[in-house]
Amino acid sequence: MNMSFTKKWYYFCVFTLFYINFNCEYIDVDKLTGVINVTLITLNNSTDKNENCKENKIVLWNTLDSKYDVEHSKIGPDGIFYGGSFIKGKYGNAFKGDYVNDSLIVFPSDPINPQEGCIEFWAKLTGVKDVIPWGPTPCLLTCDNVYDDQSFIIHFNGNDGEGNGGICARAGNQVHTGTGFWYNDYKYEDILGDQVQEWHHYALVWNEKGIKSIGKVDVTDKNDNIEKKLCRAAIYIDGKLKSGRWKECNGSFYRSNGSKIRLILSYERLNPDKYQVMIDNLKIWQHEKTDFSDRFTE
Repeated sequence: MNMSFTKKWYYFCVFTLFYINFNCEYIDVDKLTGVINVTLITLNNSTDKNENCKENKIVLWNTLDSKYDVEHSKIGPDGIFYGGSFIKGKYGNAFKGDYVNDSLIVFPSDPINPQEGCIEFWAKLTGVKDVIPWGPTPCLLTCDNVYDDQSFIIHFNGNDGEGNGGICARAGNQVHTGTGFWYNDYKYEDILGDQVQEWHHYALVWNEKGIKSIGKVDVTDKNDNIEKKLCRAAIYIDGKLKSGRWKECNGSFYRSNGSKIRLILSYERLNPDKYQVMIDNLKIWQHEKTDFSDRFTE
């Protein structure tokens, strides 16, 4: 017996609401027209996997749980896995770098909006020395090309070449920021506290027009003149601002041509028997995210 039109419509509505309940990210009902607007989450097997959610502006999310997960991002473009291993992470598993080789996980740089955005992840260091050496030790993440034009970078460095030391970063190839002056001889515990070898949350935030929640800071230009200007890039660790010094080139932000996002470089600077670098739960946003109270949720 054929179902009546009313029953067919009923089952269609039930199925639709069931699907929306389990797959929607954002629901809005127009009170005047009764039209329901639904933004769906991006699923691994979806053909719209690279579509951006307009509400939260997240453009890349990779759990880094396994080779399969690296090659199948939850949101955004998939990564390429060249080696390394996986161990217990902050959430599930995490990627552990290979002491001999750099850049064993690579992503396209398309998710990085040069004008405004945020890169965040969890990382863990073990076996590090007391004082942070000169040079990236380690570089946790970089966006660069084959000519080493690093437009975005997050790294520990005793002296980044721009007068900064501690936890250092670069954004848009224009702003260089660090914990403070290089001559302070920063130790890892100065940055991470007494739990150096535990998991910590890292974030690089930038906005070419200025980060509203930070306001004006002392900025050194290429001629070593200091001026109060809107902060355009900053580093956060465990939800707290860790940038204390800034140097700028005063140009427009850009992402290097032909660049790729690479995880864990300069691993070989320290003792391979003791030193380990691990990264978990990489996310990239297209807005100046400075509230990281959600970091405890994968």
